[in-house]
Amino acid sequence: MYVAPMPDPTTARRAAPGRIVRSAEPPNYELDLARLTTLLTPTDQFYVRCHGTVPDAAADWRLDVGGLVTRPLTLDLAALRALPQAECIATLECAGNRRTLQRPVPGGVQWQEGAVSTARWGGPRLADVLARAGLRPEALHIRLAGADRCASEGGDLAFARSVPRTLAEQDGALLALTMNGVPLPPLHGAPVRLVVPTRYGMDSVKWLRAITAAAEPEPGAFQTADYRLWYGDGGPGDELGPLRVASVIAMPRAGAPLRAGTVRIAGAAWTGTGTIASVEVSTDGGARWRSAHLLGAAVPGAWRLWESEWDARPGEHTLVARACDTAGNRQPDALPPNRKGYANNFVVPVTVGVGPA
Repeated sequence: MYVAPMPDPTTARRAAPGRIVRSAEPPNYELDLARLTTLLTPTDQFYVRCHGTVPDAAADWRLDVGGLVTRPLTLDLAALRALPQAECIATLECAGNRRTLQRPVPGGVQWQEGAVSTARWGGPRLADVLARAGLRPEALHIRLAGADRCASEGGDLAFARSVPRTLAEQDGALLALTMNGVPLPPLHGAPVRLVVPTRYGMDSVKWLRAITAAAEPEPGAFQTADYRLWYGDGGPGDELGPLRVASVIAMPRAGAPLRAGTVRIAGAAWTGTGTIASVEVSTDGGARWRSAHLLGAAVPGAWRLWESEWDARPGEHTLVARACDTAGNRQPDALPPNRKGYANNFVVPVTVGVGPA
């Protein structure tokens, strides 16, 4: 198991109540996990991932839909709002979440555990837009390009990803216009972003400007030279795939002053394969486990809150949580390090000190 380092005071500055700064420009902010108490993360606490400067994408915004389609489209916001609207509750997690807990620590944004949040998203289904454009049979991949310019291994590039057609046509994939019931804010991709439940956040492209149907996946750097799993230096790397099953202890946080007696341990668990089936908690570093109480109904693509009561005795204790999903996937105790620090879903112990009652 990995031991979380103490936050670096030079980087762990507060962006606002509920957020922790990992970089100021471009803005990359974590959710302060001590605030994780509700299913939906307040918009001003939701984690922020930006690869470059936030663009002014709302000016003269249009969405071009083309490539292997029978009816190319150019849509404005009024056209998107005129389509049938849908909602989904989805948890987004940066693929590099927990990067600083890997050993050795790779480069990139120095996330700890807070690059994950959940919101209610609203807008037309991507499938409806693709159906209106008329996908040709050979269109097996959907390329999604944002308005942001980003530094990458390939130079200064527009951010673009592609997802398989089958994923783009699922009901939950939305062209999000709203977030938690209000218009999408600029930091989260206004005026339109894609939201793809069950996938890591890089597939939910922000500041969306173009959708292109293609026979092959996106050839650019953000598909082929980044956001892939490398356990060595060679080869093309592996696809990240769906969100790996994970859990986090939101309270108590490491170092929080505790008193002997009944202590509530609480947090969230999420997965991209099925839904959360169980969460187990240990208060002795993983020697013994007991089931936590799952809160609310299971929602595919959204985290599930959980809690457990602990009769805390004075001394130092190591708390651990691990989740299992309905597909039978369980959080591992440890993982081999990968070059970019992606998809690290290993369990993370929280050490606390308990004083007298």
